[in-house]
Amino acid sequence: MVLAGEALLKNNFPEGSTASFQCSIGYVRARGSGTTSCIGGKWTKVTLKCEKKSCGSPGEVQNGRFDITNGIEFGATVKAICNEGYEIVGQDYRQCIDKGWTGRIPTCEGKRRFIFKNVCQNLVQCEEPAEIPNGKIVFRPSSEFPQYRDTIQYECNAGYTLVGKMHIMYIICETPKVPNGHPVEGALPPYKLHYFVTFECDNGYEMDGRAEMTCTVDGWSHWPTCKPGRCLFPSLPMIQESNEHCWLILHHKKGNLSNITYKVQTDFCKHIIL
Repeated sequence: MVLAGEALLKNNFPEGSTASFQCSIGYVRARGSGTTSCIGGKWTKVTLKCEKKSCGSPGEVQNGRFDITNGIEFGATVKAICNEGYEIVGQDYRQCIDKGWTGRIPTCEGKRRFIFKNVCQNLVQCEEPAEIPNGKIVFRPSSEFPQYRDTIQYECNAGYTLVGKMHIMYIICETPKVPNGHPVEGALPPYKLHYFVTFECDNGYEMDGRAEMTCTVDGWSHWPTCKPGRCLFPSLPMIQESNEHCWLILHHKKGNLSNITYKVQTDFCKHIIL
């Protein structure tokens, strides 16, 4: 439990004063009251009881499952486990925080096969091309499964006209690199159609553009950039409508980074700042 409301700003509590407590971040009220009163120089008993917040189901993993042995309450971490013959794509865990589960639900894809041609090669393979109504496949490679950059050609049945391209090609996007940034979430290479990668800027830089990139037919949806960060001068905390007991000191400027410290004259000011 933590103290809440106006009581945080008071030093003295006259007879008859009240104060309120609330559950800490990640916890919710189970029963009881968080209100206490100053009667006869003593505080009445606080009956508030808090319990960890539940994040509910972490989601369904296609061709796999989440191991929820450690629970689904605040602070718990669940790990994705793929069925036999499948491998994980994306971050393999999610954590329950105050706002819910972190990250996205990963997927499990069939493991890529190996063939022997003097050396073992890891082949990037496609799913079987889709059948189309009133049409058929008239050309495809001779291999058992379509491989990277193989082309499939369609043709309409008699009396029908093709709408769209007659060829389809397996899409692979290049490994994305963002200067002064690094990937924090998403799929691993090879990057297939609709796979996503989320980037985060290094310390001292800020993101320009959306952090999440998606592999499309024409390549990556966009390219975010990491630019040198800028710091706004922070505002002072209000102390009885006056800041006369607190000062800011700006020091140690190096490049785009600056450290800011508070010089504190009174314990009360220090308490408010912290």
